[in-house]
Amino acid sequence: MREHCCGPEYAADYFYGIRQAAIAANTSNDYLVSCIDHEGEVLGVDFSKHYGVSSIVDGRLVTEFFDKSVAISNAELRPYKWLGSEPIVYLRSKDGSLQFGGPDVDSDFFELVGEVQEKHPSEAKTYAILSKNVFVSGLGMKGDDEVVEGTIRDGKVYQVLKRSDVFPMGVVCCTWDVETGECNGTWEGE
Repeated sequence: MREHCCGPEYAADYFYGIRQAAIAANTSNDYLVSCIDHEGEVLGVDFSKHYGVSSIVDGRLVTEFFDKSVAISNAELRPYKWLGSEPIVYLRSKDGSLQFGGPDVDSDFFELVGEVQEKHPSEAKTYAILSKNVFVSGLGMKGDDEVVEGTIRDGKVYQVLKRSDVFPMGVVCCTWDVETGECNGTWEGE
């Protein structure tokens, strides 16, 4: 995996704008900013042509990617990751009870995010908005001492909770807390 240059230290104005949007809309605890470059670089995912479907399997969030021409049953899928206001990754929820916010629920926040993205078009293609609740409800995240560690193998993304003080060598931060800008998730490097 090549050295990755994303995050608040590389896009300070963008992250500042997203943070201000979250504060203004009172949603700063609900969302994360997620770099989506790894899905493209490693798996060849183009979110204008593909979408992801995640499932909870053995305490891990496992995401597979599909061509948009393949129909999905909206009855059991709940979006939790958006590029702009467009859902790009869904969680399979058999009973439909899991909800993750998004443009329909937090319209003020997503409208303000849209304004930030208009000012920063290249960042708008690099960073998605991710509901923190997918990790809280889906994986049982309890506090700030946990991060989500992701690996890519067999054409899928695998994510699992880890203590934040236990970063393996070669990790690349890929998800940041909207409020603090601190790393909240990593990809395992090579």
